[in-house]
Amino acid sequence: MLYTICANFPEHPYPRLANKDDSADIVIDVSAMLDKKEAAALCHRTQNALFIRRRSEAMGRPVTAREAMLTVESLHRVFGSPDDALTAMLNTER
Repeated sequence: MLYTICANFPEHPYPRLANKDDSADIVIDVSAMLDKKEAAALCHRTQNALFIRRRSEAMGRPVTAREAMLTVESLHRVFGSPDDALTAMLNTER
């Protein structure tokens, strides 16, 4: 099985960040994991400036790293069965 990330789906909050050629097979709500996602992102502070700056410009005010984060993750299945272990574990097939 092989998946790509940042797959495209109609409700994507920031379509320009999505891989337009990869339609989402799985969309996961990760809002319950934002504390862990934020902690991981803050380990890479030097890579966050662009995302935070663009989100701040879009919102018209300074935003935190947490505010700049997506609360959903999307995956595109390149190959593998729709019944693979990842899909079964997540139980979020679109």
